[in-house]
Amino acid sequence: MKRFICALLLVVCACASAQLHHDPLTSIEVDQMRDTAQDPERRIDLLLGFARTRLLGVAGLHIDTKSGRPGLAKAEELLGDFALIIDELDDNLDMYDTRGEDLRTSLRHVLDAESGLQQQLKGLADQLAQVQAQGSQGSTAVGLTAALADATDSLQSSNESAGSMLAAQERKRGEAGSEKKSGPPQ
Repeated sequence: MKRFICALLLVVCACASAQLHHDPLTSIEVDQMRDTAQDPERRIDLLLGFARTRLLGVAGLHIDTKSGRPGLAKAEELLGDFALIIDELDDNLDMYDTRGEDLRTSLRHVLDAESGLQQQLKGLADQLAQVQAQGSQGSTAVGLTAALADATDSLQSSNESAGSMLAAQERKRGEAGSEKKSGPPQ
């Protein structure tokens, strides 16, 4: 009987754990990521595109509290996915940097793209503030406010990380470039 109860608990825990894990990428996006594992530039572009798509999805919902909770829940989910994708972007940049890849061009692209994404998040925050100022659905928008804050934090962290990584790569590549020009020390 004890074995049965232990087995049952193990199955329940495994099911609960599986339900908590949410993959922000569709199966098609996962396949695209798999196909670009050895191409940092393409993979980074894909991740940026996936992040943009999530924000466009939120913007397409026209955060309208009159439409009720389902629209807000979808916006929260999309913002959560956005934050996870940005975190995945950071992980990929770290992985490629650790391998010694020259990411300077990609990092400049990331910084430019993230600047635009920050503007979109700011626009969403302003829109949400207007909705909340109207006094409708204030309590149901709390989850959306938290999701927006998480997305903003992930993007800010990624932006800082990419900026630091770019500066380090420019120092490293600049030093390597000047050593090649001047030749070996005598």
